[in-house]
Amino acid sequence: MQKWLDAVNAGAARKDLLKSVKSPKRLAYLLSDEETWARAYTQFKVEESGDAALKAEMVKKTEGYEQGVQWKDADFAPVRAAMREIFTSLGWMK
Repeated sequence: MQKWLDAVNAGAARKDLLKSVKSPKRLAYLLSDEETWARAYTQFKVEESGDAALKAEMVKKTEGYEQGVQWKDADFAPVRAAMREIFTSLGWMK
């Protein structure tokens, strides 16, 4: 999980959140490990599904009023790789 957390913390999405979210309570929620994992897992599943409609909705989230809630494709690549490594090591993916 450390590799995943490092990828999340190093990405532009985290920095964008710090700039765009004005409410300290909302920011704390969005930066929590559990919420970050939930958003990353959702994005991972959307990408893995290959569903164009779901992908289009995810793109809208990257351009919303709270920048950084979801990752842009290039920013998500190391997060995705770390998640794939976790799932492969657990035998959940090949």
